[in-house]
Amino acid sequence: MVSIIQKGIKMTFIRHLSMVVGVFLLPLSATADDWDWTGLTKVEVAYPHASGYTLIVAPVNGQVIAPQSACPGRLNVVITHPNYDALVATILTALSAKLDINIFANVGATNCGVEVNRLQIFTSDGG
Repeated sequence: MVSIIQKGIKMTFIRHLSMVVGVFLLPLSATADDWDWTGLTKVEVAYPHASGYTLIVAPVNGQVIAPQSACPGRLNVVITHPNYDALVATILTALSAKLDINIFANVGATNCGVEVNRLQIFTSDGG
């Protein structure tokens, strides 16, 4: 018969072991934070959904944005962003007027739909 103390020690050991394993595996599951400007691109598609707004952008100098992402070239503005309305309005302006846009995003992320933080819009003459 196993005593209650022995069961408690065994459960404590298992809990600690799972925490240690979890700490070592966490970096493997986390997305990389590598925020940077994408370079001038054009918005090809933009659409709303329950958690925000998604845009698909053209490659920059032949390179797709966030190639390591599960969905390269697809960016998201999360609905909880403090400037959500302004970002979406700027994206729609760039799409409808076919203007160049420079996006500050987490380009190192590996998940589908890289998060957008801010962006710039440019006229056709670059000004």
